[in-house]
Amino acid sequence: MKSIKVPENFLRMIWIAFSIIFLKYCLKFERFFMTIDIEKVNDICVAALKGRLDVITSAELDGALDGLISSGAKKILFDLRELDYISSAGLRSLLSAAKKLKSVDGRIALSSLNANVAEVFKISGLSAFFDIYSSKDDALAVLA
Repeated sequence: MKSIKVPENFLRMIWIAFSIIFLKYCLKFERFFMTIDIEKVNDICVAALKGRLDVITSAELDGALDGLISSGAKKILFDLRELDYISSAGLRSLLSAAKKLKSVDGRIALSSLNANVAEVFKISGLSAFFDIYSSKDDALAVLA
C-alpha cells in the first residue's frame, strides 16, 4: 500500500481556495445587499441607499436611522437613485423613521426614485404619505 504525502500547508491551501471562491460568489451577488452612505448638507442628513432594502437589510437601516435621530437629526433626505428594490420591510423602516421624526417635529423626504421603487410606493399608497422629489437638489431646496 502506497502512502500519499500531503503537504503541510494543504489545509491552508484548501481554505484559501474556498475563501477566494466564496468571495467571488459574494461579489457576483452584491446587488442583493445594501449600502448606506450618509452625508450632512447644512442641517439635512442625506442617506443614499444603494442595492436592496428588504427584510434582511432593513435592520441595518433601522439602526442607522435610530442613531441619526437620537443624535438630533430632524431632517432626513433619502436619496434612492441607486436603490434597486424595496420590500414591505423596507417600507416599514421608512415609515418608522417618518413617525420618529414627526414626534420631534422633524421632516423626511425621498428623492430620485427609479421606476420600480416608485411603482412600489404608488401601489402601496405611500407615495401620498411621503414628500417625493425628482432630484436630490430639488429635495434639498425644499427641506432647507
